[in-house]
Amino acid sequence: MEARTVNSPPPTVSRDETIRCLLTIELSKKSWIVAVNTPLADKVSRHTLEACDWKGLLELIARMRTRVIQTLNRPVEVVSCYEAGYDGFWLHRLLEAHGVRNYVIDPASVQVNRRARRVTTDNIDVGRLLRSLMAYLRGEPKVWSVVREPSVTEEDDRRLHRERDRLINERVPQCCMRDLGLGSSPTGYKLMRRVSHRFNRGPPLWIQRIKCNVATIDRRTARLKKDA
Repeated sequence: MEARTVNSPPPTVSRDETIRCLLTIELSKKSWIVAVNTPLADKVSRHTLEACDWKGLLELIARMRTRVIQTLNRPVEVVSCYEAGYDGFWLHRLLEAHGVRNYVIDPASVQVNRRARRVTTDNIDVGRLLRSLMAYLRGEPKVWSVVREPSVTEEDDRRLHRERDRLINERVPQCCMRDLGLGSSPTGYKLMRRVSHRFNRGPPLWIQRIKCNVATIDRRTARLKKDA
């Protein structure tokens, strides 16, 4: 993952003209937790959405923007961020297309308190990310590293390898059941061959070793039955 270290402050926005609303997103496969900070309240509000519920996220941003505009009668700039991970950059492009200035952050670059043992939950992480976003917008140096946005072609190539890894993880139980004689259906092995052919790679070495070991066990079992 390529990242660039942010040492310079972000582009300044005149506070006399624009109100800035902050939004951070903690992404996971089960849910999205969104932390929102607006000038209307000192308390940070947290919202839980279903995973990949981008429509709900856009509706939340629209409600927040509308409420601030109606209350303060001033234009609103929404700034958001989330940590780079499994979801890639499609959400970044979606937010930018809807007028949200978004940053994709390298998770390893976010500063944490290392003096004591840390408790990590999604609610704590999203709050920590919001505080880091505030520090970055204040112009503090070396707050985090912003990940360079790849092109769509580069991301598709990267996703192909991730999809292959996912398919390999799914085929392991099926292949092991067949090779160990716990199942009679060769579905898992056929899936393995299709995946290997798709990516122009043969079966991995550990599959070949398991097949050799199973063949050796079969020969010894047949010899013992014959001697008995």
